[in-house]
Amino acid sequence: MGRPSLALSLAALRGRGRQAAPLIEATFAAATAEGQGIAVSWTRWVTAILCNGLGRYADAAAVGRQASQDVPEIFVSTFALPELIEAAARSGNTGLAVGAVDELAEATQAGGTDWGLGIEARCRALVSEGQAAEGLYADAIDRLGRTRLRPELARAHLLYGEWLRRENRRTGSRSPWSRLSDSRWLPDREIISTTQVTASSELTAQIKRPSCSYHGTLSKTVIAARMRR
Repeated sequence: MGRPSLALSLAALRGRGRQAAPLIEATFAAATAEGQGIAVSWTRWVTAILCNGLGRYADAAAVGRQASQDVPEIFVSTFALPELIEAAARSGNTGLAVGAVDELAEATQAGGTDWGLGIEARCRALVSEGQAAEGLYADAIDRLGRTRLRPELARAHLLYGEWLRRENRRTGSRSPWSRLSDSRWLPDREIISTTQVTASSELTAQIKRPSCSYHGTLSKTVIAARMRR
């Protein structure tokens, strides 16, 4: 994987479904034909990122679950867990999300890095409530703020902002980006109708409309990508 994979990663992070779809198809087909198991898992992980960014949480959960289970011993499977956790939590599958958090913790606790522990805290906050959730978001922001992973920090801020809004606590928010979760800040976004890598190694991607307003929160991956422009 080289330049095509970089282009696919950027398209997925920016939520550009129309641009990412053919890259996903081509990368997945080539990886399958050549027997590159890691590349297959990587493509599924990136697909989960794209689907989460576009609010396609059921699709993100399905493909994220596959990516996390493809080759458990390989790093890509662990990287896919945060996407699975967020998708499962947002689609109401709390049991799946909690199980994935526990699986993620086995890796992050062993590593003990701010990156890993910050991601774990952010993911655990998604399946927590009240003061426990707030403390976890604060921990995630603190730890990820000490890393160079700006996209992951951006997602932590935005998830915390969404949580504050649900708690009716937007005023006085400690998250400087909490207002980005407000629907007034929604841009026009590309919407992918279905992006899914199936267990039978088939990928179906159909773009519904090139541009429309998505009803929900501002994509964390889109904001993260824009931070680097």
